Amino acid sequence: MAHARDSLVLVCSGVARPTDDAEAVGISISYLDQRAPDGTNRRMTLRELWGDTVFKASWVGGGDYKPVAITLKAGKLVRFRGTYAITKNGDDFVLHLVGKVSRHPIDDKTLHPIDVTLPCANLSI
Repeated sequence: MAHARDSLVLVCSGVARPTDDAEAVGISISYLDQRAPDGTNRRMTLRELWGDTVFKASWVGGGDYKPVAITLKAGKLVRFRGTYAITKNGDDFVLHLVGKVSRHPIDDKTLHPIDVTLPCANLSI
């Protein structure tokens, strides 16, 4: 996924409707794909801001479009646990999340099952 200046910056947002009938959950995740320090692999980082708390997950790998297991967390707080996949369709990207999400990760640690595809804005220049 080498793009302008060898990185890809996306912001993916939307509403997930948990499959356990819990209330809908707004999600907005920034995604950065950049060259890893080894010069060969890619480093992917996902972040979500919740108030002044930053939830983060990152991994180093081949940079392909296969689902990857992650935990989006800030210390011991978990916002999302499951898999993500970035898919390109023409010039557009989407983020597919399958797993469990917390509606209020600071106050409520309950995780609700989701399977959602979020449209992404490409901020790469």
